[in-house]
Amino acid sequence: MLFAICTPEAITVHIPKMGPRKVFKSSPVYQEVYDLFITDINLPENEKLDDQTKIDKFLYLVDRGAKIAKEIDGELKVEDNRFKLDGEYLPSLFCERLLKFEGTEVAQYLINMWKNLRNNPSERSRLELLAFLEKYQMAITPDGCFIAYKYVTGNFEDAHSGKFDNSPGKEVSMAREDVNADSNQTCSYGLHVAAFEYANSSGNRTVVAVKVNPADVVSIPFDYNGQKMRVCRYFVIEQITGE
Repeated sequence: MLFAICTPEAITVHIPKMGPRKVFKSSPVYQEVYDLFITDINLPENEKLDDQTKIDKFLYLVDRGAKIAKEIDGELKVEDNRFKLDGEYLPSLFCERLLKFEGTEVAQYLINMWKNLRNNPSERSRLELLAFLEKYQMAITPDGCFIAYKYVTGNFEDAHSGKFDNSPGKEVSMAREDVNADSNQTCSYGLHVAAFEYANSSGNRTVVAVKVNPADVVSIPFDYNGQKMRVCRYFVIEQITGE
């Protein structure tokens, strides 16, 4: 018979002739497995799935990770139904997105972004950036960078000091140690980029789109609803004209 037990850490499913298979709570398919075996208990008899259907659905869920890993990156592994790259488990957000974009080229973009993110020396910056990207739905690029925005003067100088040329095609950079890494300090020294809503808040600003490597993010201040960040490098892509 088919049996399942749910603990605070995982769901363990005993499949006839196959033995136990465990899905940890951190697994991107945990909720679907939970619904399949636990939520199903409270359904009316005529709505419950038969054991073989449950087994088929369960095996499909737990085997998806191995299929995705094989398709998008030879370095990506699956352990305990979680994605692992170079000995490190991927954050749950990345796992969820890999499943969502299964079979598309975006899945590889996500792996490239994770590789860039790991090169960021600040764990706090990495965590803050993940929350920022998710909250403001920032676009990502094939090489694992993301698109942010910046308001500048009419001649593409930075609005604060006027020392940095932000013309399309320019790379702007400064030493990482010269950027304030304290998120509690709001307006401070460093290169600033933002979500589009912040960069274009007045509606009549000159706004440019910039490409930022996750490794170059230094801090995300808490003011202005966390819509801006300080970085040490970015590449100016184009002016946003609205046309």
